[in-house]
Amino acid sequence: MSNDGYISHDGNLYPVPMRYCLRRVWVENIYGRRLKVYDEEGALLAEFDLDLKKQTARPLHPEHETINRQYQEKKLKLRSALVEKFTSAFGEDGQRYLEGLRDKNGANLYWHLAEILSYQEIYTPEDIIAAIKECLKIGSYHKNSVKRLLERKEIAPLSCACDPASVNMPPGKIKRDLSCYALKESEVAAVS
Repeated sequence: MSNDGYISHDGNLYPVPMRYCLRRVWVENIYGRRLKVYDEEGALLAEFDLDLKKQTARPLHPEHETINRQYQEKKLKLRSALVEKFTSAFGEDGQRYLEGLRDKNGANLYWHLAEILSYQEIYTPEDIIAAIKECLKIGSYHKNSVKRLLERKEIAPLSCACDPASVNMPPGKIKRDLSCYALKESEVAAVS
C-alpha cells in the first residue's frame, strides 16, 4: 500500500485506512466487479465496487478530509489569535491598519502582522504605533513601511537585558581597511 492511504488496482485508486500505509495488504478481485482488501492476518479492511472505467481524478480519502478539516481549524485559531494580539497591542490604529492590510495584501496579511509584532522585540509599542499612524497617513500597508519608518526615526532600540560591562565590545564602530587582510608575499609562497 502507498504512503498516502491508497491502493492501486487496474490503474484506479481506492482508499484504505491510513494505519496500513506502507504495509503489505492483500486484495481479492471478485468477478471483476468487487474488490476486497485484507491485512496480512486476513482481516477485512475495506470493500469497493470496482470502477470499470479509468478514474480521471484521485478519489477523496475520508481520513484525509478529517486531517484537512482539523488543520484548517487549527490555522483559523492561530490566525484569529494573531489578529487579536495585533489589535490589542496597537489599539484602534492597529485595527485600521489591519483593515488596510487586508485590502492590499490579502493572503500575506498574517505574515505582515507577525512581522510587525516581532518589531516589539526591538522597539516600544508607542514607537510602532507612531510608525503605523504615519503609514495610515500615507496609505502604505506593508511591514517594510513600518520597519523603514522605525529605522528612519532612529528610535533607540530597547535596552539589552544583559549587563553591558560583561560584553567585550568596543565603544564605537570598528572600521578597517580591507588591505589589512591581504596576504604578504611570504605567506602566499607558504600556502602554494
